[in-house]
Amino acid sequence: MSQILFDQLPVELVHSIFNYLLGNDIFYALFNLSPYLDFIIVNYDRYCLNFNSCHKSQFDFVCCHIRPDQVVSLTLSDANDTPDQSKLFFSYFKNIEHFVRLRSLRILQIDKNSLKSLCIGLSQLKLLSSLEFTVVHSVSEQFNNAIVQLFPQLNRLVLYDARHLTATTTTPQPFSRLRHLTLGECWFVHLQRISHLAPNLTSLDITVQESTTWPVLSYDQMPPQSLVRLIIKMTSKLHFVI
Repeated sequence: MSQILFDQLPVELVHSIFNYLLGNDIFYALFNLSPYLDFIIVNYDRYCLNFNSCHKSQFDFVCCHIRPDQVVSLTLSDANDTPDQSKLFFSYFKNIEHFVRLRSLRILQIDKNSLKSLCIGLSQLKLLSSLEFTVVHSVSEQFNNAIVQLFPQLNRLVLYDARHLTATTTTPQPFSRLRHLTLGECWFVHLQRISHLAPNLTSLDITVQESTTWPVLSYDQMPPQSLVRLIIKMTSKLHFVI
């Protein structure tokens, strides 16, 4: 039976395969195997990096060899299994604005100092269309100002607290591009603001904080009519899916 060597495949075919793999795995498994593969790897510019639960050795290897302009998706986490990951990340890459092709950014956990570093260049990510912040231990006005500048360009947004979407926004201009919104902490009073700010939502997933009474919602407090998927979860563990 004949064998097909990976480093003899056409560049276009290898790039097509890379589209289905994490950048972490591509660099760690294939880099330095052959000059041909190295050439393909350093010229590919659609890497998706997911450093959640990533071993430090792999993290260091990837950060040492990849260029910011090659990355289209990035996930960082300072969770218990990857402490200080964001701090280490910014020791390799001084400013997030150098990731000029970044389209998706997920921050699962981040410490105070790294959050400041992130906010400095966050508004410069002109191609960013998906943003996720699940846990932020220390929030500042700098953080609020940084993310609110991104809202009009986003298609997908995940925030752990609805107040960043509502209370910090002063512009009446709606976020017409926003289609998918997930809010980890939300109150019914926020629904009216959400309807005005994101009139074209197709997917809304909210966790409503427990209240002693259910409010009577007026018409302008109802979710956008464009919705095709609505999930309402309660802190009392009762939830609805529409």
